Amino acid sequence: MVVDNGGNMEFPFKENIKQGIFERTFSQDVDNNELVWHRDREDREVEVLGKTNWMFQFEDKLPFIMEGKFSIPMGVYHRVIKGDGDLKLRDSLLTEAKKTFFRRVTLPYDYKSMKDFVGYETMWEHYNKHYKGYTTKLNEALSKRKNPTKDIEKIIRGIKNYDTFTRNNAGGYYNHSLFFRDYITPDKTKLSDDLKKKINKDFGSLDNFKRQFDEEAAKVFGSGWCWLVFKNGRLKIVSTPNQDNPLMDNLGEPLLGLDVWEHAYYLNYMADRKKYINNFWKVVNWDKVSKKYEGLI
Repeated sequence: MVVDNGGNMEFPFKENIKQGIFERTFSQDVDNNELVWHRDREDREVEVLGKTNWMFQFEDKLPFIMEGKFSIPMGVYHRVIKGDGDLKLRDSLLTEAKKTFFRRVTLPYDYKSMKDFVGYETMWEHYNKHYKGYTTKLNEALSKRKNPTKDIEKIIRGIKNYDTFTRNNAGGYYNHSLFFRDYITPDKTKLSDDLKKKINKDFGSLDNFKRQFDEEAAKVFGSGWCWLVFKNGRLKIVSTPNQDNPLMDNLGEPLLGLDVWEHAYYLNYMADRKKYINNFWKVVNWDKVSKKYEGLI
């Protein structure tokens, strides 16, 4: 059984809540069938109280003995494996421990579903380490400001009013939110007639557009992004360094973007960035890209 935690499920433990900290006891009498695979909608930190031989397992990872403290990333399937005696632990939502202005978008697909683009390990690392890191650091930066806005696009457009640390992490948060939610999907999608006509007009053909996009993405020096943008009635291909977004420097409204940082592809493609770029077209979410374009014309 697999559960997306957040619905109406009964939990196999007794619980007390004190100031956002959950104290939980799993009884030695719990039925193994109740310890189901599930995922959570918040990042959590678990502290095991005392010694135990109960085990914990993340999806596609080997089980390990539960001891000390460890984190459970949002959206990652996991389970508890019964041992001897009762299991006692403290469980806290990491987002409650500090001011949270922004949270990662929930992936609308499983990590494994991107096998035609990148593997499970890359998706997991990209989403739960890199994207999470930008999100955490952006929240840290904003917590030092008086009455910060919770409109990420407003921050991006007005980024010149912020320091470099905020620029890097706001861009990292926004770019990855767009990338994971809007730009890629394992599902079959279709380029709208309006956008296809515009691509043919501005690039000559869809194949020409893809070729020019591939060339621009391949020549990004070091780390950065490649984008399809819409500006002054025309579609254009631009690239940005680091975690910059086209909105930061008025390069246009981003319709589609590809992360060409090595962390996005190295585990699967090593230094072969061109192959990674070619496979990007297998997972482009043309439905979302088309909808964004049609909202601008």
